[in-house]
Amino acid sequence: LDDAERTSVVTGWTLATEGRIAEAIPYFKRALELNPANENARRNLEQAQQIREMSQRGSQNKTP
Repeated sequence: LDDAERTSVVTGWTLATEGRIAEAIPYFKRALELNPANENARRNLEQAQQIREMSQRGSQNKTP
């Protein structure tokens, strides 16, 4: 990993572990732009997108 790629993955992972999923996703995408073969970034991106989708669905199902 080069520095920019590593920084993107680590920043994305840090944000995701803090529950800041929407903010983490662009960092994982950036890491994949830098290195499309980065399986950690790909897996983290997929998981973050799934969490975001589940969260959005849960928000839509709540009644005021």
